[in-house]
Amino acid sequence: MGLHRLRVSKGRLDPESVDAHYNRQRSLAAYGFTKPYLSNRLVLDAGCGGGHGTLFLSHDAQRVIGTDLDFAAVRYARDHSPSPPLHFVCSDLRRMPFSAETFDVVISFQVVEHLLHVETYFQEIRRVLKREGLFFLATLNRDQTTEGLNPHHPKEYTFPEFRRLVYTFFPAASFYGLFGNERYLSVRREEARFGRMFLRMDPWGLRRRLPHALWEWVYAFCTLCVNRYVSWRKPVAKELTTADFEVRSSALEEAIDFIALCRKE
Repeated sequence: MGLHRLRVSKGRLDPESVDAHYNRQRSLAAYGFTKPYLSNRLVLDAGCGGGHGTLFLSHDAQRVIGTDLDFAAVRYARDHSPSPPLHFVCSDLRRMPFSAETFDVVISFQVVEHLLHVETYFQEIRRVLKREGLFFLATLNRDQTTEGLNPHHPKEYTFPEFRRLVYTFFPAASFYGLFGNERYLSVRREEARFGRMFLRMDPWGLRRRLPHALWEWVYAFCTLCVNRYVSWRKPVAKELTTADFEVRSSALEEAIDFIALCRKE
């Protein structure tokens, strides 16, 4: 399965798509926040997708393992792994094939919003994480998105909801937000305008009555169109880098994404 097909079927970021460049830089900026914590550490990238974040982490960690439920994503990551190759495992994040207390650091970005049963996910993260190990969790800010539009997200979170969820499983946690500069925000405004236009075409919410597989396809097709339109309308979208983003601990309700830094006690 090519990643174009993967992207349509699962809503994944395409590591090779020029049109998705601005979202890829946003993703890598969040991964960049973890870099000071990775030296001489065994790291798990839980929910690695096509492996672009796993590769990014490998430059600083002693060793990184990527795992994802989607076999097509894992196969793509393996096929495009550099030499020496990174290690990728296909597994459910709620039942991972690793021994207890294996990893010094676990990173799981843009995953929790995809899950219906978060309790088993958090419990499994705690199981494979060493005592005093670090867990980095990131999710999008529901207040900065069009809620209920993404069929792959059964639950999106506001900051109070995210903080409450994290504290339930990791009482030792601190919180940060990912923010974009004006160059990125101009792209995001164009993206939001397209999204509002789409919603005006469906004022009665008929998309929710479609078979789920069909709605996933429609959403993925619209996402491809949005990425391509925004990249054409805003040339700066193809010029953005991780330097157009910053992570800070203030005004978190306004962040693009939330990031939790947790310690297993």
